Amino acid sequence: AEKEKAIYTRAITSVEERLVAIRQEVIAGSKAEIDTLETYVLAENFRLYIREATLKVYKAKLALSAHLWLNDEQPLEIEENAKPDENSMFFIDSMLVNYSDKKWNEMLLLNHPELLELGFQKDIGNLEMKLKKQAILPDLKLKYQVLTPPGSTGTQAVYDNYKFGVNFNTSLFLRQERGAYLKSKYEFESISFKYTQKTREIQLKNRALWQQIETYTSNYTNFINITAGYEKLLTAEVLKTDAGESNLFIINTRQIRFLEAEVKLVQMWAKMQESKVDYLMQAGILYKSIPL
Repeated sequence: AEKEKAIYTRAITSVEERLVAIRQEVIAGSKAEIDTLETYVLAENFRLYIREATLKVYKAKLALSAHLWLNDEQPLEIEENAKPDENSMFFIDSMLVNYSDKKWNEMLLLNHPELLELGFQKDIGNLEMKLKKQAILPDLKLKYQVLTPPGSTGTQAVYDNYKFGVNFNTSLFLRQERGAYLKSKYEFESISFKYTQKTREIQLKNRALWQQIETYTSNYTNFINITAGYEKLLTAEVLKTDAGESNLFIINTRQIRFLEAEVKLVQMWAKMQESKVDYLMQAGILYKSIPL
């Protein structure tokens, strides 16, 4: 939002300078008074754009302030004259460098929070299934006890006196135990299927987002050249106008095209950054950028 506002501010400065020069030529008699009208209308449009951009910046500051808090849980609001740090987004590229290789993209799955959670559920489900399976087995207990006279110690025990026994216990039909085991088995298989499906979804989503990053980056790089081309056309038209070989309509049109290209370039830059943040979030590694 600040970048767009800066573009409109530079544009209005240029148009106002041109309007002053045209008015001087009108006073000198070299141009008709009607020639100031088009440039004046253009300047008013740019002022409108600045007001809209200012509102956009204001709303963006409020949206960001909703996530800012002091240590004592007091809300923090961004000051009116605060400006964004141009270097604040560089951490994104530094994080993406380590994950540009496909092998790294696959390794991301090993520590993905959602997969770790499902992995823990799988482990718990597997233990539950084994426990239920053990319940099906019959219960066999062996008892052995040495009988000693009252008050005697272990060394004084009469080892000829002892007793032993066997306790065997099992359910006649095992319906309840088998039902519990089958239920735990199906629950474990369900979690396993969820884990496999989620792994596949994350893999495909990461690949799609990475391709999106590459596409947006390529488009942004190409549009830098397009914007530079519009700027050259505007500069050339200004020189032709100064030499008396052009007219105000063409130069104003060139400036509008250049302005639109600059704004679009900023919007493409924003989309490129957002796609990078989306990738880091979906890959489960965005938290690494936050000091804990």
